[in-house]
Amino acid sequence: MISEKIKYIKRPENLLFLLVFFPVLPFGVSTILVILFVVASLIFNYKNINENYNNGALIPFLKHTIFVLVLIFSLIYSSNFSKGIEEIRKILPLILLPFVFFFCYKNQIKKKIPVILNTFVFANLIYIIYLYNFIVLKLSPYKEFGFRNEIYPVKFVKSFFIPFNKILLKAIHVQYQPPSLMFHKAYMSMFVLFSIFILVYQFSKTKKKMFKLVSVLLIFLFLVVLIHWFSMPNIFVLGLMSVLFVFKFLNKKIIFIGALVVSGILLIASPFIKSKLNSNSIFNVNYNQVTQFIKNTFSDSDKDLSGRAAINKCSIKLVKDSPLLGYGLGAANDVLLDCYEDSNFTSELKGKLNSHNNYFHLYLSGGILALLAFIYLIINGISVSKNSFLYLSFLVVIVVNMGFENILYRSHGILFFSIFNTMLYFFVKEENQNNYKWN
Repeated sequence: MISEKIKYIKRPENLLFLLVFFPVLPFGVSTILVILFVVASLIFNYKNINENYNNGALIPFLKHTIFVLVLIFSLIYSSNFSKGIEEIRKILPLILLPFVFFFCYKNQIKKKIPVILNTFVFANLIYIIYLYNFIVLKLSPYKEFGFRNEIYPVKFVKSFFIPFNKILLKAIHVQYQPPSLMFHKAYMSMFVLFSIFILVYQFSKTKKKMFKLVSVLLIFLFLVVLIHWFSMPNIFVLGLMSVLFVFKFLNKKIIFIGALVVSGILLIASPFIKSKLNSNSIFNVNYNQVTQFIKNTFSDSDKDLSGRAAINKCSIKLVKDSPLLGYGLGAANDVLLDCYEDSNFTSELKGKLNSHNNYFHLYLSGGILALLAFIYLIINGISVSKNSFLYLSFLVVIVVNMGFENILYRSHGILFFSIFNTMLYFFVKEENQNNYKWN
């Protein structure tokens, strides 16, 4: 028994099963697990470092981390050195985890990746159950939600029919944020969406009927949750990847494209569809926000701008003012706040809002080199993922969401990217070597 425990400890890759629970873990716990995983990997797998270096691990490692190294270099000319140091501490997993994956491991992690992916799905299932249980217990006493006199199962189901923005507003107002959990629908929608892609992938690979049934039920639940949260970037990715998925597996592609175009025209022209869309408050609110955002972003006037349009206006102006080097790590938010003040964007200044666009954040922090280095990483990943719909789905999720949130600025986004981007790169490389395709 003791020898088995020692053997388990000497295999630190098993810590990944705990680490991918980060959606439901307090930030401090996730940080400790990252440190334990990195340190234990270096201690017990140090012999692999030289061998993997000789086998060419340095090149893929640099591809995955060069944009981070550029950001760290930008600290030299940053006007906020202390904040830059703080950001380096935050983004360290973007270097440490790829280093461990590329230099400390060979086949140990590759064999565990399918199970690790399922563990991540399970973590998101726990989050969903916890969140909706929290909603039922905390918000059901209020008359406005209309389910306080129902039994618990009915309350749980009815909670899915309350507009999630209404839930968020009430939760913030009464300070009912779930303790120790991230309460940000954009990030959690991203995790749930990727879980759907994982389940579709696993469904296509297994022959076990019970596993297929469970996968279908979970996909349905996650789809309901995703639609309820209505994070528009992730709804867009879901639609895009669904079309690409069908396109990939349909032999008569020309017929499919024609049918898709015709169906789209008929749907848009249909009075029934128009009436349904016009009567859907959730759709209209989000649609109006998007159209107003696009219109205001490219407007010549700063008058009456607010929200993301105002943020983008300042971001574009700052990029033009320093197109090569940016402003240095740690100073990106400072120059944005100065721009808000100069442009009289009072609500954005009061809220100390960041760029809400990771591409702008990279540019403002490390200049054109940081942005190009990251774009190169994504392009390289897409070229590698040509035979892996799962990896491609992950990359599309990241690329789209980074246009609306600073994904690599928050710890949950950093862990999500640094763990799965590197692991799936490993997985796809193995598939390509074995001519293992998804079709």
